[in-house]
Amino acid sequence: MPAGWRTETIPFPLEFAPGLPYRGVEELRFPARFLEPADAWYFSYGFVWYLAAPGPADAATLERDLVAYFRGLAVAVGGEGRADIAAHRFAAQLDGDAAAGGISGTVDAFDPFATQQPVSLRVRISAAPCVTAGRIALVFIASPRAAADGDEVWAELGRLAGAFRCP
Repeated sequence: MPAGWRTETIPFPLEFAPGLPYRGVEELRFPARFLEPADAWYFSYGFVWYLAAPGPADAATLERDLVAYFRGLAVAVGGEGRADIAAHRFAAQLDGDAAAGGISGTVDAFDPFATQQPVSLRVRISAAPCVTAGRIALVFIASPRAAADGDEVWAELGRLAGAFRCP
């Protein structure tokens, strides 16, 4: 994990997204400046869903899951009944195969922490079958930044994702 980053572990089923039908844990890694809207690292982070196999692996399932995840997170942090969150159109558009080269796309989410505004995230997802443990790890990296060649944020997120190994 990069120096200065924070970590959080949350068990599945997730309290803020109980409809996700998985068992396991979510491991999050995020930089100290994660909640600073003016910073290059704003809302840029990585997380792993380490789940009992088979877990989700196709883009359509992950679209549904990420909408439930980010909507649930916004409501849990921002408060039940907030009109701006309720009116926001949470959506995900993903393409690819997590096991064969990865999935990428966008998620229309909401920042309930700092800006209380919509945030569009670019995401990349890869899968690692953890065969000996009977689990699958879905490795997510996300940022509102465009994924341009040479971008320091995406380069560091890529290193973070590439360093994942099944426990």
